[in-house]
Amino acid sequence: MPKGSRKSTILRKLLLCAIASIAGLAVLEFASRLIMPVTWMESLTLDGDPTPVYQGPYRLIPNLTFRQLSQDYDCLATTTSRGHRAPAVEGSPEVIFLGDSFTFGLGVTDEQTFVHLFARDSGLSCVNLARPGTGTGEQIDILEHFLGEEKWRPKNIKLCMAVMTDSLLVGNDLADTLIHSWRNGGETRGPAWYQKLSDLEHILPHSNLARVFWYCFAPRLRIAFSKRSSQAELAEALRLTEQELLRLARLSGELGFSYEVIIIHPLNDIMNNTHGETERIMKELIQDVPVRSTAYLYEHAPMDFYYPYDAHLNPKGHVALAGMLVAGENSVPEQGAP
Repeated sequence: MPKGSRKSTILRKLLLCAIASIAGLAVLEFASRLIMPVTWMESLTLDGDPTPVYQGPYRLIPNLTFRQLSQDYDCLATTTSRGHRAPAVEGSPEVIFLGDSFTFGLGVTDEQTFVHLFARDSGLSCVNLARPGTGTGEQIDILEHFLGEEKWRPKNIKLCMAVMTDSLLVGNDLADTLIHSWRNGGETRGPAWYQKLSDLEHILPHSNLARVFWYCFAPRLRIAFSKRSSQAELAEALRLTEQELLRLARLSGELGFSYEVIIIHPLNDIMNNTHGETERIMKELIQDVPVRSTAYLYEHAPMDFYYPYDAHLNPKGHVALAGMLVAGENSVPEQGAP
């Protein structure tokens, strides 16, 4: 067979294989939607329509009631007239919580968040300024905004950091701080594995087949994707985080509030058994203020406290964390104590 004909035959076979593969995936996608529809994470109105939640970089849309929907949960959440997650307070709060989606309470009702439970059980007035998808820098930006605009003078700030140091993946405040710095002119774009999982999360909302695969194997897939961060990436993330924490320290000195750091470990940090190293590194980084880790609450049975599909804390996880925080109000933890 002439060389040109052989090459043409190979190309045709490859094209047929590609067409067959695409057709097969399309059939599987259609079948999966009929047999096992899996819901991706959405924010919906009470009528079931998609709704935005954010109003600008600092506040949520005020006076909003919306459904948080995923395969793991379907629950209502509300925002206050000031544009933050409930609870609401009159006047200046005694305690302000900062954090990302873990602190915001993705997947639980207002009354199930550890912020609400802590306020109820401690008797302190609290506000929840957490915002999903943010890192430490953005969270302190939000704090500065509210302190300035609302003239609040809290007694205490609780910065809840969702971090793991072994791998800088999506949902890790260290990785989000790298991305925040890059978007604001920094040189480091962010860890390569962060981008790879970000690409995967662009597929999941649009493909039920991908969501079925993720739903069935999510805990193990998170471990598989938890590729070790390079020393350079981790060092830069820690350096940038330390800079942001210095901002918080300066604010504390200027306005006279105390603050502490709560380490909330992502599910894969617990399942990889790397939470001890995360705790050690973060306590070396953060000096002169209380730092407490949540690992001991969850390490014995992590799947009892985290949702399997999207890996946020479930209601039981929030109860455990609130209990830790309330107990901490009765004793001042030493630096480095859990």
